[in-house]
Amino acid sequence: MGKSRRRAFTIYELLAIVVILAILGAVLYLVFSRNSVSAARAKSAANCNRITAAAIMYSAAYDEVIPISMKGKRRSLQNVRDGALTIYGEARTDTWVLNLVPYLKDRSVLVDPGRGDRLHLFDAPPKAPGDPGFVATGGSFRNQNRFAFYGMNYVFLAPYHIPNKRMGETIPMDWAEGESRRFAQAKDPANTVFFTESQDWNETFRGYYGITAPAMFQYVAAYDSAYIIFTSVTPCSGDWCIDTDPSKAGQQKSTATIYTGYENGSNVSFLDGHSRYMKDLQLAAGTNYPEATPQDFGVGSANGEFTPFGGSVLTDKSKYLWNLDDNYFGG
Repeated sequence: MGKSRRRAFTIYELLAIVVILAILGAVLYLVFSRNSVSAARAKSAANCNRITAAAIMYSAAYDEVIPISMKGKRRSLQNVRDGALTIYGEARTDTWVLNLVPYLKDRSVLVDPGRGDRLHLFDAPPKAPGDPGFVATGGSFRNQNRFAFYGMNYVFLAPYHIPNKRMGETIPMDWAEGESRRFAQAKDPANTVFFTESQDWNETFRGYYGITAPAMFQYVAAYDSAYIIFTSVTPCSGDWCIDTDPSKAGQQKSTATIYTGYENGSNVSFLDGHSRYMKDLQLAAGTNYPEATPQDFGVGSANGEFTPFGGSVLTDKSKYLWNLDDNYFGG
């Protein structure tokens, strides 16, 4: 008997094989990509836990005080070495970030592994101008103080306050300082946000040391208030709302320095030390965040009535996760 000839693949069979391989490749990519994201999220959760543990250790050494968000005047948040004075002749102002470093194993804990430290902010101890290897956009004292990838619920746990006698200054914000609060003041520690992943406004490649609590912008940002809230003065930057900027594709939720890059959620720690993963809608419970849109900036109080600035508003205090002791700054 003669040998049978092998039938060649038809073009349709080859195309079918190519399609099947492409589908398998896409599925494998999604599986490995998802596993990679899940691993980064888990490691970031561990970082958040370690920062929270460091904050609790710090408080034990300082009479149970919650680590202050900004220790000193904002104007002295500068690039000067330890022990040196700023241009104002003051000691350098440090945020909770550098204050907690002695209680952390290393600075890499301050970096979200899902994004990575592309600016090399926390590769090594901070440098000041004149130090070998100083890079203005890299790991300086000022940058390490400001751009940790995890932010504190500063509005309630260590709010920024401008002394009344400084409200008439040319730049009152220069005189802002963080106020101290205590763990013992917490009404419900297990349901009070402490730290979560953050971003520097729309720059996801670095974080920001303070997280703006939802629905507080209209209370804290009044021109006649001694309390302040950080904002870049762009739509939604001071509060949680929908950004309706027509130059952007569609409507984009803005969560005022919260990084929600893990499937619209982030890792969150609470004052009692526990942590969990939460979606942005869960974090904004008790507010109208899903429907909130920007409004024009108001002008403070008029005839005893407050002119709102915009963004989300508080709708149910019993569900709100950010308050320390029922002090809503006038709310």
